[in-house]
Amino acid sequence: MQFPVTKAVLRLVSVAAIAAIAGSALPGWARPAALTARYANSEINVRSAPTTQAAASRVGRVGDRVEVLDQTRGRDGYTWYLVKSSQKRYQGWIRGDFVTFGPQMTNRAIASEARGPAVTPPATPVAAPVAASSAQAIAAVTLPPAAQPYSSDALRYFTEIALGSEYGDASGIVRKWREPMRIKVHGSPTQEDLRTLSSVMGEINTLLGTTQMSLDDANPNVNIYFVPESEFSRYEPNYRPLNYGYAWTWWNNDTIDRARILISTVDINQQERSHLIREELTQSLGLLRDSFRYSDSIFYQNWTDTTQFSALDRQLIQMLYRPDVLPGMSKTDVLSVLNRALPAPSATACGGSGAPAPLNASLGAAVCPR
Repeated sequence: MQFPVTKAVLRLVSVAAIAAIAGSALPGWARPAALTARYANSEINVRSAPTTQAAASRVGRVGDRVEVLDQTRGRDGYTWYLVKSSQKRYQGWIRGDFVTFGPQMTNRAIASEARGPAVTPPATPVAAPVAASSAQAIAAVTLPPAAQPYSSDALRYFTEIALGSEYGDASGIVRKWREPMRIKVHGSPTQEDLRTLSSVMGEINTLLGTTQMSLDDANPNVNIYFVPESEFSRYEPNYRPLNYGYAWTWWNNDTIDRARILISTVDINQQERSHLIREELTQSLGLLRDSFRYSDSIFYQNWTDTTQFSALDRQLIQMLYRPDVLPGMSKTDVLSVLNRALPAPSATACGGSGAPAPLNASLGAAVCPR
């Protein structure tokens, strides 16, 4: 859910003046940091002084890169940081629990989706499109099968990840492809980028037992751009700044029919690029939300550089593409379908009744009949 923001004219206040408000002198250094919050679309108040009583004439967003110019202990007991946006869009005080340093400061990849007419990207891409033949052939991949019947953890995670999206129309319903995804690569991918893309496509095809993804320069419905993050908005106007990976999908009657994926070619290392390729391509299947629940999952909300699917990730991919999980299904509809794959609980679990324990649609947990 997004909340409207009242725009106001920002009064320019010098760093020294703001420091005087805080009652401390500026250090001779500045530390890089990033803004963080529980939800990816949160707006974070940037205040004129280190207190929640001070005016907040600007807001930052999760993932914004900032420089920390000073810090102080507020009367509320929190550490407050005087920050300046890397893009010089704002400067002011932010409470310490919304600022992160070190390895975790790297921006989180955000997957999002939209419905409506496509926006034509620039006529001349940053680099010539990469011919499908230049990428390695998609090799057969052997993966352990996702376990069935589904555990209550898998069902709960599925309803969290597969219903809705981070941005755009976040309705809690299923959206997925009904036709194969034909992928065209643009920009400046590395050879390792191409190997990763080939590997992820092969793994997904193996999990689904069909050719869901293939390279196709002639008639693509998925375009992947390997370009600098600063140029993302040229290729996708719906892009939310300061994310190193981004996916935007379109659908008709809840069936996804197009996608555009952006992967940054600057400011991240190869392992992080490989992670983003895996995450954004997988989320473009229709698994469009993130979660704080499992740190080894490709869908983990905080920044990670994992380059493998977890067992639950594999299950979610297979669950979404079951033939009986249809575009437009609600949470109740999906659980009605997937509950049929639940194992019968033990006699002890259900007081000796031995009856199946359905997953309660509101509680998201297996419950025994009374």
